Amino acid sequence: MKSIDKRAMSYEDWQDLHRKGLGGSDVGAVLGLNPWKTPLDVYREKIEGQRVEDNDAMKAGRMLEDTVARWYSEETGHKIQKDNKIRIHSKHEFLIANIDRLITANGNGKGTGVLEVKTASGWAFKSWADDGLPLQYYSQIQHYFSVTGHKWGEFAVLVDGRDFQVIPVEYDKEFVDLMTDQLVGFWEDHIVKQNPPEPRNESDIKYLYPKEEAGKIIEATENTFNLALKLKRIQSAKKLLDDRENKLKESFKIMMADAETIVFHGQKVATFKKNKDGNQFNKDKFQSENPDIYNQYVEPKDGYRTFRLCLR
Repeated sequence: MKSIDKRAMSYEDWQDLHRKGLGGSDVGAVLGLNPWKTPLDVYREKIEGQRVEDNDAMKAGRMLEDTVARWYSEETGHKIQKDNKIRIHSKHEFLIANIDRLITANGNGKGTGVLEVKTASGWAFKSWADDGLPLQYYSQIQHYFSVTGHKWGEFAVLVDGRDFQVIPVEYDKEFVDLMTDQLVGFWEDHIVKQNPPEPRNESDIKYLYPKEEAGKIIEATENTFNLALKLKRIQSAKKLLDDRENKLKESFKIMMADAETIVFHGQKVATFKKNKDGNQFNKDKFQSENPDIYNQYVEPKDGYRTFRLCLR
């Protein structure tokens, strides 16, 4: 099995290497299974070098990785070790794996396994309990099985910093074959050819189509027209509810007059208070009295596309 030693790599070096292949964190997005990341996000990381924004949750996961891994070993009695390598697929060198830990001794006779370490909030983990392991994580560990050849693994999950959970996963050959075909197709059709994938959300649309082609008209399908009618009904219902909400608020304001609070048997119902006084910059006055200074600080700003439904 091909591999690259990562012990001397910084986090930035690892990210640069990660750009040159598809790793476990990319798989769910490429397959459309990651609710927070799209295929276009993966494309931009590989082609443009766009770095993944680090956040507190990601940092917490890295900082707590050793602790959760030790907890797993103590809880299960399994021996584990850091892999310290970027694993490379035997057939497709752009398919790589950065494994948290290897399970080297377990007493179950199944050989070496893959350990993935996660941290989660109780709110997020509730969906795991209701719906099973999130598909982006399931595809991640199946990808690791594909790259390494190992046939089983477990997730060690620390919930809310105190609730420890273990989730076993077995190798799924049918899933791996389908997944690998899609990953290879994505790499060859989009990364190699530098051909961005279709948009999946609003952010993708803004990136791919920041402005319209003047005068371009397309014909709607019957299904698209029915969607427009559905959207119109929703907008009409929303406007009706907004109008009713504003009327009810107005009724309360009339009842309260100059009162700050209205109560019912001691329970606070609503308040009607003035915001704190503040200051605001008078742009028009400044521009009129200091046009030369104002113009020094004026910068161009890109417009943005606005969607409007034209049905009445």
